[in-house]
Amino acid sequence: MSRRSSKKSWRNAWLGALALAVIVTVVANWLSPGFAIGVGVGGLAILMKALSDEVVSRVAHAQDVVFAQQECRQQLDQLLHPVEPLPTTRGYRGSPDFLLEIYQRIRSQRPGVVLEASCGLSTIVCAYALRQVGVGAVISLEHDEKFAELTRRDLVRHGLSDLAQVHHAPIVTHQIDGHPWLWYDYARAPLPSVVDMVVVDGPPSTIQKMARFPALPLLIDRLKVGGVLLLDDADRGGERRAVEAWESRFKHIKVERLAFFDKGLVVVTKLAPS
Repeated sequence: MSRRSSKKSWRNAWLGALALAVIVTVVANWLSPGFAIGVGVGGLAILMKALSDEVVSRVAHAQDVVFAQQECRQQLDQLLHPVEPLPTTRGYRGSPDFLLEIYQRIRSQRPGVVLEASCGLSTIVCAYALRQVGVGAVISLEHDEKFAELTRRDLVRHGLSDLAQVHHAPIVTHQIDGHPWLWYDYARAPLPSVVDMVVVDGPPSTIQKMARFPALPLLIDRLKVGGVLLLDDADRGGERRAVEAWESRFKHIKVERLAFFDKGLVVVTKLAPS
């Protein structure tokens, strides 16, 4: 269950129990004011029971998420054998399940070029995975110059600078179907004509509605047939609408929605024209 659906079920349970308690109390008061007191107390007990059950369910789900993420993080450490401790995976950084999926796809697909929209821990994971397969490089676009420099330093500490390039690419306006969209100034990076994999974990959702929508329209011509785009945070409303827009616009793609514990993941594969 995603955090979005969990919040929705919590709200529905609370409102349903409250509405039932109010309706029963009103009807009972109309029949007998004295009887209404007893019914009101009973209704309150029903409400508290429903809330208690939902709290227990939410706590159990939260524990499942924590355990799953801990397991994925442990697997990452064991698979990567990092020479330095990896940065934290909380906050704005990629979650362990997402990073593990990136690692596994690089190991199985052996991409020549991985292009990232936003840099960070995912850049380090990509570089380690590419070193293990013995082929490929990472090119990262980052709008925040300070964070780009921080990631470059992390790459140096891990001895991965030869496998990853982090480019400061401010957010600028692009034209897509005659409409202005904000996205990275990717002209600042020496992008090859063909990329094998795109990892989209930016830009921030605050810059515009469907903030990550431009990724596929701007990059699909570079993405090779059979190449994939991985979209993080896919359970959020803006990302959901972006994926729906991609499906309406592009006929030669396959969209897979993976049931990740934490933030949701969508994998888009570019298909050959029929």
